[in-house]
Amino acid sequence: MPHTLKIAAGALATFAAIAVPATVASALPATYTSTSIGTTTVVIPPKPVVPKFPTVPIGPATPLAALSDFSVTTDSVIATATIHFNGSVSDVTVRWGDGSSSSRNPSIVSTVAGAPQDAPGTVTFQHEYAAGPNGTAFSLFATGQVTSAAGTESDVRQVTITPRFRVNAYQAYFANEYECGDPFYESETEWRVDRTLTTFSNGQSSSATKSWSFDRAADDNIVPEYDFMVLSGSQVQLDLTMADQHPSISWKATELDTFYDDVFTQASIDLHPSLGTRSTALTLADGDCHVMIKTDVNVALLRPGLQTGGIGGGGLATQ
Repeated sequence: MPHTLKIAAGALATFAAIAVPATVASALPATYTSTSIGTTTVVIPPKPVVPKFPTVPIGPATPLAALSDFSVTTDSVIATATIHFNGSVSDVTVRWGDGSSSSRNPSIVSTVAGAPQDAPGTVTFQHEYAAGPNGTAFSLFATGQVTSAAGTESDVRQVTITPRFRVNAYQAYFANEYECGDPFYESETEWRVDRTLTTFSNGQSSSATKSWSFDRAADDNIVPEYDFMVLSGSQVQLDLTMADQHPSISWKATELDTFYDDVFTQASIDLHPSLGTRSTALTLADGDCHVMIKTDVNVALLRPGLQTGGIGGGGLATQ
């Protein structure tokens, strides 16, 4: 009769083949093989299958986009555009939306003494927009563009330009008619002049008053009829946009007497930038007596932080 090779259970792990009856061997899966040695059938199990992982070809990494960020900030009519890029690029350009553009090769370092240097991977441009004839805010689209070996990439930003203007009301000058004032036997008249500056912030008004007190000669034979004196410290400077409410300077003059004071009519100067640069002369009256206050007002377009030259705006002076 056929013989079966018996193997202890604990020894199975050390054998690659075991002996089983022929009837059992014929029923094993096809992956098993068997051979007969005399009356003994030896069954050889298949080799263990080691799982294989798919092979991933190693090649160049997908390049990062050359243009990584584009931003534009504005202050008055000055725009500052900053482009951040990756890798090696041959050209960086900003098209400002008004028909002009700025570009350069970032690999070329400026040799101009004192010229600002960009950080690696960054290019910064500045541009001055024309304020336009009415000086109001406007919007347009600026495009940032980077060219590398992979091609040209671009991004677009909406830019709002809000022109700001510096309004300077220079020192004021005061003069009174010499026949104004105290009785004929007094040689001087005493005056107090009040200036009230009214400004607006977030729709709320605020006022500040400054006063000057002084004596003036009371000789009606002095020529010229008006002899102007400076009101020291009377200058005012404001930064405004065309959308701001109208600030003003209000002047009031009082001739001081022993028994009662002569209060003159008030007059104001509008300091809104839309009125432009001009000379002003206010006449304040008390009956037949008059005083005059003169001041020059200058309006200039602000161009803050401009690193390079630019175009003028609106025919106004620039600062």
